Amino acid sequence: MLAVAELASAWGTLAPRLPPKSSVDSTQDADGVETAMLIEALKLALSSLQGAPVRRDGREPMARTVELAAVLADLATAGIPLDAESIAAGVLLEAADTGRLGIAAIQARLGPGVADLVHDVQRIRSAPERVELFDDVASSAVREWCLALHDVRAVVLQVVDVWDSLRHMGPLPAAEQQLLALEALQLVAPLGHALGLGVLSAAIEDACFRVLFPSSYDHTSAWLRELVDAAEGTLFACQRQLLSALDEHPRFKQLAGSCVIRARTKSLFSIMKKLLRLEDLSKGGRSRDEVYDVLGMRAVVSPRPDLPVAEAEALAAEACYVVREVAELLWSPVPDRSKDYIAAPKSNGYQSLHLTIELPRPRQPWAAGGGGGSGSGDGDEAALLEAGAFAELQVRTAVMDEAAEGGDSAHSLYKGGLDAAQARQLRDWTSSLRARLPGRATQLRLQLPAGGPSSSASSSAAAAAAAASSGSSGSNGDGGGVGGVSIGGVAVGSSSLFAHWDLDGNGVLTLGELREQLQQLGGGESDDDARALMALLTSTLEVDESTADEPGGAPWFPPDDERTVTLAEFDRFVRRVTEMRGEPPRGL
Repeated sequence: MLAVAELASAWGTLAPRLPPKSSVDSTQDADGVETAMLIEALKLALSSLQGAPVRRDGREPMARTVELAAVLADLATAGIPLDAESIAAGVLLEAADTGRLGIAAIQARLGPGVADLVHDVQRIRSAPERVELFDDVASSAVREWCLALHDVRAVVLQVVDVWDSLRHMGPLPAAEQQLLALEALQLVAPLGHALGLGVLSAAIEDACFRVLFPSSYDHTSAWLRELVDAAEGTLFACQRQLLSALDEHPRFKQLAGSCVIRARTKSLFSIMKKLLRLEDLSKGGRSRDEVYDVLGMRAVVSPRPDLPVAEAEALAAEACYVVREVAELLWSPVPDRSKDYIAAPKSNGYQSLHLTIELPRPRQPWAAGGGGGSGSGDGDEAALLEAGAFAELQVRTAVMDEAAEGGDSAHSLYKGGLDAAQARQLRDWTSSLRARLPGRATQLRLQLPAGGPSSSASSSAAAAAAAASSGSSGSNGDGGGVGGVSIGGVAVGSSSLFAHWDLDGNGVLTLGELREQLQQLGGGESDDDARALMALLTSTLEVDESTADEPGGAPWFPPDDERTVTLAEFDRFVRRVTEMRGEPPRGL
């Protein structure tokens, strides 16, 4: 019964995180092929990991499997073009790593596509063994080997796998943590940047920074936290002030359709590289006062929609200079910190205006209105900003921004160490895969989880099964709640898993169908086991006493061989075990 509870819990967690309106999570796709693939992968992982020892990081192997699959589903929803084969391969990585599941068995059950991906990930993991010294030249050669000779989806899986390992490496010996961090920093993080996983790669870099340079990490993070806390309100006020000024600027209205301004903070690892001046060690390090781009704003100018594309883009580029002019009037620009990459693009085609501004001082509580300060009046904040706080403003058109984020001039490619040919190869892969995945988001939106590791799958699934058997309530009623999006009051995870189990498609689960599922999960094969599961599933609904033989008497049930499980009963069971287990933290 435990395996059934774990499967229901795992699928109830994974299904609602899959991309909406895509074939992966739909029960209406071609014969349910992709839904079936993911469920089969979970079943194969469960049967393979039964009795597996606790991982060295303290997690149950199946708990780690579900967490990794959840991250991949979140990535797919955020816009990374990962298909069902990719997520299925991620589900099976833990079982393959333990040696309990071979590539041949994966191919026999799920086909060559998933098997090849798992095999590629295992090959990529051997990459560190190919070098004796993790210098820049050797690391770059290994990264090129990973991208040139393997399915790019396998590289994504490896990046996610390493990030997950870094998050849970606390119980490992210090020397092992440092080796893992060094490999991740030199090999994996740049691959993530090249693949457009910038948020994930920044998290990997910061985690490695914390392990490899703990004292520097503590000092840098404390300084950044203090700076951000002090300047956050002021930076937000500057955004509003610039937008308001542009909204009243007649020339800007003539040239452009609109403007969006975003704020950002440099990652801890990027700050450390800047302080150490890693791009040119011969010049020595920088002081904190010499780092001007810890805080930043980006103004993206959209063209007028009523004009031809070429004309609208030319006018939008002209509007970028208006934005810079307004910013220089509003705030104090730092001398010799302005660059015009629109008139003189970089060699890779990058175009943007850059200037550094000194953030305005916070207004004191007694100050009259006006100005661009945060208005907090906090003494510590005022003291820090009085000492000088700066922000870099980048101004570009929407076309320039798209090229900077995903074209040959993309900053992620610079961080990933790719040349233009490799970049085009990755874009071709992304475009072809997105074409096969209609309905996906076209813009990547990642968010790292704020919570820690999720609870153990095995122990909580056992508790969930007991709770479901006892009839304790865990659902929050019809629609939504545990198990994710609901259709007609039934959770998506319940509906698709039920359809997968309903082999004859008659809308109910029979004793024979339950026996078949138990066999695939590595459980008992006897009718007694199937009857016990039947009793567990049907006991989760509250009994209507009107069905009893006599008023107030015991309810009537058909003979065991004739009893069936309805979708409503199955949905109640899935909701309860999913709630008892608890979901991995949302986002990335």
